[in-house]
Amino acid sequence: MKFFIPFSQDDLAADLVYRKVARRCVENCGIQLTPDRVFALRYRFRESEYLAQVGIPHPPGEPEVVLCILASEVAFFICTQMHGVNYGEPMIIPRGLVSDVEYFNGVCDEIA
Repeated sequence: MKFFIPFSQDDLAADLVYRKVARRCVENCGIQLTPDRVFALRYRFRESEYLAQVGIPHPPGEPEVVLCILASEVAFFICTQMHGVNYGEPMIIPRGLVSDVEYFNGVCDEIA
């Protein structure tokens, strides 16, 4: 899958948005991010399994389109307009809850 940010007009705009959101996440959460660009993330929370995917509304109940998913050594950060992009904090998913990660331009299965 080629990297994209929903609603971005071109690759340059997508990259600028991604970098802005990543910078904001680092400043607000105080954690270093990895350079990995995540397309989709499968995780468990409160006995349910969820799939967060760039371009698809998430979470169930009060969905917003996922604009990007950021990665760190300890957690993933699901970012929507109201969670981490324009307002508030991203949805933080600890790596221990994650069962599968799909990266842009490849799949990485090191998480079991």
